[in-house]
Amino acid sequence: MTHEVLSDRDMQNILAKKAVIFSPEMQQHEGCLWVSGSGIFSSYRSMFVNLEHLEYGEIKVSVTITDDDSGRTNYLVWGYGDSEDKASIGRMLVFLIDDILDGRGERVTIK
Repeated sequence: MTHEVLSDRDMQNILAKKAVIFSPEMQQHEGCLWVSGSGIFSSYRSMFVNLEHLEYGEIKVSVTITDDDSGRTNYLVWGYGDSEDKASIGRMLVFLIDDILDGRGERVTIK
């Protein structure tokens, strides 16, 4: 189900809009989604989303958002992998995007 969620065009557009990425270009492969475009205060903004199945059925959901040369990343582990659905995964992704845009998560630098 995780691959289908990230390949859904409507979901991709919702995530790009939530991350404030304008004129988004999207690439999806298996459990990863890369969205790039422009931001409000930057010429370039990108978001990387990864959904990974862990050993005991959990799903690790991670999001990284960067502007030009720096950004933030955050993740969570959902322990109910068997009950995953599009709405649940979407809510987790929106939660992480909001968390990052509010200034939480680990700081990352692009070199």
